[in-house]
Amino acid sequence: MSWQTIVLDFFTYGLLIYSILLLSCYMFIGGYSIGEIRTYLRKNSFTDYRVLASSTQAPSISILAPAYNEGANIIENVRSLLSINYNNLEVIIINDGSKDDSLEKLISAYDLYKTDFFVNKRIPTKDVLGVYKSRKAVYKKLIIVDKQNGGRQMPLMWESTSPKMIISFVLTWTVSWSRMPC
Repeated sequence: MSWQTIVLDFFTYGLLIYSILLLSCYMFIGGYSIGEIRTYLRKNSFTDYRVLASSTQAPSISILAPAYNEGANIIENVRSLLSINYNNLEVIIINDGSKDDSLEKLISAYDLYKTDFFVNKRIPTKDVLGVYKSRKAVYKKLIIVDKQNGGRQMPLMWESTSPKMIISFVLTWTVSWSRMPC
């Protein structure tokens, strides 16, 4: 037996033992997760989340979504966000100085009109050109913010008079503003 055969056998058996241990760990994790999923489903079988989502007592949520040059698919994206089944939901689309027809498509598809909003300039940002809401009651959750392009990635902030949880997707702008009662 040469030293090369010994090294090759050692490497082969080591790889075999490693593979068996790794497979055993994966099987243990899989079996454990199946048990945990069953426990989770059993505990949550008494909760109807549809009732919670439609409750007026549920916390308000604002979804902030950027739209820079999204003219090709902006209508479908907004429609998808508006289809979320939650009572106290607000969908805020931020058009960050798009060079395409994103804003025009949104205005025509959702019958938007420009509203007066007070823009609080506590955080330095580019100018907000306009805030749009829909005339149609079906789209009352939709707010469009049109602003100049910031030119760099910055966090986006939304302030309101009521406490809100903010779910933010890809955030690329800084806007701090609040509603003024009319």
